[in-house]
Amino acid sequence: MNKKQVLLLAIVAIVLGAVGLRVYKRESASWTASPTGTNNLLYPNLDVNSVQKIIITENTNKVTLFKDDIWKVEDRYGYPANFTEISDLVRKIADLKPIQQVKVGPSLLPRLELTPPGSGTNSGTLIQLQDKSGKELAQLLLGKKHLRKSGEDSPFDSGWPNGRFVMQGTNILNTPSKSAWVVSETFSMAEARPENWLNKDFFKVENIKSISVTPTNHAAAWKVSRDKLFDDLKMVNTQPNEEIDKTKVSSLSSVFSYPSFNDVLKPDTDNELTGLNNPWKIEIETFDDFKYNILIGKQAKDDNFYLRLTVDANIPSERIKKEDEKPEDKERLDKEFKEKTAKLKEKLEKEKQLQNWIYIVSKWTVDPVMKERSHFMAEKKPENNQNKNSNTNSPTAPNI
Repeated sequence: MNKKQVLLLAIVAIVLGAVGLRVYKRESASWTASPTGTNNLLYPNLDVNSVQKIIITENTNKVTLFKDDIWKVEDRYGYPANFTEISDLVRKIADLKPIQQVKVGPSLLPRLELTPPGSGTNSGTLIQLQDKSGKELAQLLLGKKHLRKSGEDSPFDSGWPNGRFVMQGTNILNTPSKSAWVVSETFSMAEARPENWLNKDFFKVENIKSISVTPTNHAAAWKVSRDKLFDDLKMVNTQPNEEIDKTKVSSLSSVFSYPSFNDVLKPDTDNELTGLNNPWKIEIETFDDFKYNILIGKQAKDDNFYLRLTVDANIPSERIKKEDEKPEDKERLDKEFKEKTAKLKEKLEKEKQLQNWIYIVSKWTVDPVMKERSHFMAEKKPENNQNKNSNTNSPTAPNI
């Protein structure tokens, strides 16, 4: 490349840079940021107690939360919703204060991700708060997250969210505001994913007395039990030639102690689709006289399984008094019995509400019990061939 060509390329680069700078300045001039006081609320007249429905729209996804006797998720067949998350969202919107006002032109809205949901890859997330009649109480369009820089020069430092660009009103889609705001809330939970809004309270098995498992291969069924709470679980009906791995059996004492679920299916979903027409059957009895019948269907996507359960309990109404009970102990024992009985009744009532649903649970939730009987057999140690051979080849004493 000669000097003339190098000079020509340099001139082209300078011209392109100047044009780019001019375009950038022109676009930047279409919006201005100005500080604002933090005492003003974006929704000063919002009555949180009037909010009866929440609609979140993100791209082409939508989730609707509504209040009946309790908050429910419409997109999950009316399954109970997570009231804590809903209350937190509504309260954050009601208390939302602007940090900075941003006056924007239409061409800048995509850059701030403040276009209507579904209008492109950079569209916003719309939150609608409505009253019982469907009247709009507030609309909030969530845009791009505002990033705070750490102040250190690093190619890996892209900052972290410390707020969000938003647009507020009561009819944003039809009459968009000419101003956006920067707020300190990131609204990271405000996603149009119904499964994220479910009340994830689940059943909890405590004080296991026995576990009976019948796989789809009925011949591989097994049962473990114990007579006292702090005894080790033992395999029932062991054969003389069976050697049980006690470590594997004892680990079953904590199964379903903290189970969780990821999503729910429609209660009347066909059992053939879930495999619940030919399930693994698990029966668990506890020392509190709770009995769980758990059905585990076939494997779903993402390494999950379908699960259904029923629960019942025999909760005593009166305390059985000991013959040698002292009068001074009666009041204390009666109080303890009353408190324990109340907790067990509350537990039973909550867990019975789970019976109508089909749950999608992770593999690790059900894996401990989805074992055939052979899994609990101790591994046979290989024979010591060296000793066997040495005994075989040892010289025989001569006959005298």
